[in-house]
Amino acid sequence: MSRPLTALLVALLAVTAGCQGFTAGEGTPESVTPAPVPSATATAPTGPFDAQRLADRHRAALSNRSYAILVRFTVQYENGTVGTMRDRIAVGDDGTYRWERRTTSAYPGRSRNRSVWYDGTRSAVRRTTDDGDLTVSTVDGSYLGDPTLSGFLGRLLGGFNVSVERTPSGRRLSSTHGDAGAVPHPPNVREVTDSSLQATVDGGVVSALRIRGEGTNRRTGEPVTVWFELSTTAVGGTDPTEPTWASEALANETETAGPSDGGD
Repeated sequence: MSRPLTALLVALLAVTAGCQGFTAGEGTPESVTPAPVPSATATAPTGPFDAQRLADRHRAALSNRSYAILVRFTVQYENGTVGTMRDRIAVGDDGTYRWERRTTSAYPGRSRNRSVWYDGTRSAVRRTTDDGDLTVSTVDGSYLGDPTLSGFLGRLLGGFNVSVERTPSGRRLSSTHGDAGAVPHPPNVREVTDSSLQATVDGGVVSALRIRGEGTNRRTGEPVTVWFELSTTAVGGTDPTEPTWASEALANETETAGPSDGGD
């Protein structure tokens, strides 16, 4: 795979329905390009690991329920500097959702803060530009292809030789080696190796996932450590609220630009 799982994210992370990364809408240059799912070769006491089956159960377990998915990409440089990109997707039981992305200045690439509100029919999207302004636009349909990120998880887990251990509430997954390109990372980080994976599945839901790898900064050649973390929380207890800017955008259906204030 010429590009890693995250030219990203997103689309969390495009974090994608169709391709099941993060986003399905147009104008999403940071969409994740998930790895293809190879044939399962790892075995465990529970039988051969089937990444797609696990992803399907994750999606089914969250169907018609509210929940929040938190995703964090972290890059640590040799001098100790840390850059992060955080995504939070809060989904209501009626299918509405609010997605917030926040990045720090040390995070590599051109990812910018953004917010998305989906009202069940249309999406309002607010982005921060390189100049620090805000642009607001609307698109028909859901901006995220699959808010559960099930397809993304299936492709991601399919890139690792996974061992499975049963637990009282579900399963624990682990791996000490992923296929080349299996670790999600920014496009200007390359040659990610020495990867490891830990995940927990509770009641069919991937409740926690952590992947770590060692890579190289494509521009400077310095070594970097990358982490990808995902958690699913507040199942049945999430109530996303529609921000004022989204209400106004969906009512007017116009695109605007103004100073970034970081507010709702």
